Amino acid sequence: MKNIINTYLLAMLVLTSNIAAAYESCGTIAVKDITVQATRTNGDASANTMRINVRGGDCEGVNYAYLKNTHAAYSSTLSLLLAAQATGDMVFVAVSPTESLANGVREIEFITK
Repeated sequence: MKNIINTYLLAMLVLTSNIAAAYESCGTIAVKDITVQATRTNGDASANTMRINVRGGDCEGVNYAYLKNTHAAYSSTLSLLLAAQATGDMVFVAVSPTESLANGVREIEFITK
């Protein structure tokens, strides 16, 4: 039953993402690096973000995917990533084609395990 609900929710997310705005697929990747940053005194654009390394994925020119800690999905996304990293599971990552912190750093649209 849980798999059916998860599949339904993923399908709804994908379908509404395609209608509302396109996303860029990074494909299925291993969760190698997770960085969580707090407020940075040097004014770095990565302050208050969580980011993962997506190099080697299918999103050409994108090295990292990030999410601000004020985003509604921040905690659940971080939990999913930590669980995937701990178990060695792969995750499917999609990033925004437009929202970025810097060159090669795109905002996470969704992640699924």
